[in-house]
Amino acid sequence: MLKIAIAKWRNVIIRGLFLFLGGLAVIFVIKTLSNPVLSGNPLAGFMDTLMSAEWILLMAACLLALHAVWTLGYKRGLSFITLIFIAGLVSEIIGVNYGLIFGGFYSYHRDSQLMLWGVPLMIPLFWGAFIYAGYNISTSFLYWLNKKKPDKYANNWKTLLLLILLDGLIVVAIDLVMDPLQVQAGNWVWVSAGNYYQVPVNNFIGWFAVTAITTGIFRFYEYLNPKLVNNFNVSMFLIPLCGYLLLCFGLIGLTLKANLPYLTIIGLCTMLPIAVINLALFIRWHKKQKATQTTVLPADCS
Repeated sequence: MLKIAIAKWRNVIIRGLFLFLGGLAVIFVIKTLSNPVLSGNPLAGFMDTLMSAEWILLMAACLLALHAVWTLGYKRGLSFITLIFIAGLVSEIIGVNYGLIFGGFYSYHRDSQLMLWGVPLMIPLFWGAFIYAGYNISTSFLYWLNKKKPDKYANNWKTLLLLILLDGLIVVAIDLVMDPLQVQAGNWVWVSAGNYYQVPVNNFIGWFAVTAITTGIFRFYEYLNPKLVNNFNVSMFLIPLCGYLLLCFGLIGLTLKANLPYLTIIGLCTMLPIAVINLALFIRWHKKQKATQTTVLPADCS
């Protein structure tokens, strides 16, 4: 009973934190799109700092780390988050300094951010948020279809490969919209401009490769070492999904402000369908669960 009560409180806490963070993100996007004039409110400076993109990203990373620990288990959750952070940092260092992985040399705008070998330390947090969200959204498709994660006992390695492929596509969909906006904003610059809004096409191949390799390592470990996490509420999958949806609307709003109509269409045709299809499958799954008055989970909820 104690474990069930703790699990319920965990759900309440993480949902509350997500609503708070989601509210900040919505306010930040609206503020960015409307460009309001700062008032003489003495709290304005504090609120500007609290709602800055960097602070929202940092809080999102902490929330996702908490989500990982509570849904995957402490060891697996922390190991996965650490793996993503290292993969993102190392790939960016190689890309900035050697022009490999992402299709050429590029450099970040050097401001007051902490840098490591030319890479702002906030960048791996982007990777952490995006890859972890992609992993969860891909996995949630299985649960909404009443299937379990692939494991060595079921020998369903084809499903494993399909999940890794989907992980990469979900994350690349983000970068297809985000990268052109960041280039236009001057946050990073490509030495040799590419054909896609000045971004080399190979950049997206690199994003797919980094994501697929990272989630592939973790999913292969899960495949060989399946584990049941007790008192896991599958509705927790909605947290990364809603975050992905908020990001989608935020990026699309920025494309409209930047007067990039074709990029808006790309966002509507790549990111939005992923979220809408997943949400539709969840609603169908929820209705079936409610109709049968059961909350039986798949055998593996690792």
